[in-house]
Amino acid sequence: MDRDQNLLFGVLAVQLEHITATQFVHAAEAWATHPSKPLASHLVEDGALSESDREFIDAVLQRAVRNSGGTPEAALRKAGGDEAVRTASGGCIQLVDSSGISIRTPVEPQPVAPEPESAVDTSASPARQRAQIEELPWKQIGIICTGIILFLAFTGYGFWQVLQDKSEAERARLDAERALLVLERDQADADWQIGLAREAQFAAEERQRVAEGQREVAEAQKSIALESIMKLTREIPPRLINIPETHPVLRELLEQNAVATERILELEPDSDELDREKSANYALMGSLWGSLGDTAKSIASHKRALAITKRLAGANPEQTHLQRLLAQRFDEVGLAHSDANDYEEAVASFESSLDVYRALSDAYPNDAALLPTMAKTYNNLANTHNSFGARAEAHAAYANALELNRNALLTASADGAVSEDELRDDALAYSFAVMPLVDVHGCWP
Repeated sequence: MDRDQNLLFGVLAVQLEHITATQFVHAAEAWATHPSKPLASHLVEDGALSESDREFIDAVLQRAVRNSGGTPEAALRKAGGDEAVRTASGGCIQLVDSSGISIRTPVEPQPVAPEPESAVDTSASPARQRAQIEELPWKQIGIICTGIILFLAFTGYGFWQVLQDKSEAERARLDAERALLVLERDQADADWQIGLAREAQFAAEERQRVAEGQREVAEAQKSIALESIMKLTREIPPRLINIPETHPVLRELLEQNAVATERILELEPDSDELDREKSANYALMGSLWGSLGDTAKSIASHKRALAITKRLAGANPEQTHLQRLLAQRFDEVGLAHSDANDYEEAVASFESSLDVYRALSDAYPNDAALLPTMAKTYNNLANTHNSFGARAEAHAAYANALELNRNALLTASADGAVSEDELRDDALAYSFAVMPLVDVHGCWP
């Protein structure tokens, strides 16, 4: 077994959490002293690895070699090469030339101050940013905004007029019925007056049908206005968010959209369908405010979306999609607080999200779709703990996220959704996804 195959075995064993970085380094030192015996054998002899775990890692290694062209060198290079070896060993092992390695004794990790984030967007030159601003369809944006305002004005007036017409139609119908009763008392003139009353009744019903048609038109106009606002919120901001000079315009656009949305939704405030639209719109604006760096407005928007979703989920407890949406809204509030460096509020929101997921899991234990979404919230919680220096809590949350994703893979394999080979491929891919669990400045976090 050559150098690359031995080191690839060690990298995979660390990433799949069968051994620690320190055990990897000690086994590599033993293998460097006695190269005739594979690194895997040293791990088994040291008690760091069982024979069954060794066989599983060998199977993953062979799969990686086959997918990389048939050579351990290509497989190690595809897995990250020297960077993957140094990461898995906590910086204690690095490749030298084409066949050698350098090993140093593990040391305690030293805290490293995070690099300050640059407040300046350097993704484009000033000239290019000015060119991007000039290329924006400002005239079309102005036309869209003006159209929305006019739509709101006409829709509000039309909706009020529809209500007035419907009320008048109802009064006319009642008057016609009363007239019909009076006419029935006087049979001498009954035929003529009953005919008139029936004509009046038919006219009233026709007006009522017209009023209903106008109401449908007003509802359609309201839907179009909402769709236009949501489209303007979704399509324009992504084109402006990376151009700092446009941020004042983008902030004004978001504030106007919020006002316009409120005016439309006030026409029918108790509609569950419109409440769902309002919740989605506030959540989207919260994300955009967060991208603009305005954490206060981001938190406020996400909390409004959460309050609406709480009401919907409470009124419809049997609708599981609303309970999932409630968990998602708690998760979004937690992320907003985390961006604002509000550690306690962020952790509390993530825990509330997990409480909802746990209740759903207890009620629906066979719903495998809950596992990856719950794992995502655990991962967000772990990132927050980690960013505030709570290493033990972060590691526990990362472990929960890893376990949930593994269970999701195993469930998919048991259901026949993926084959054994695909499961192993997924395990290999996920092992690279959990690289943040290893501290590259030492041997173990």
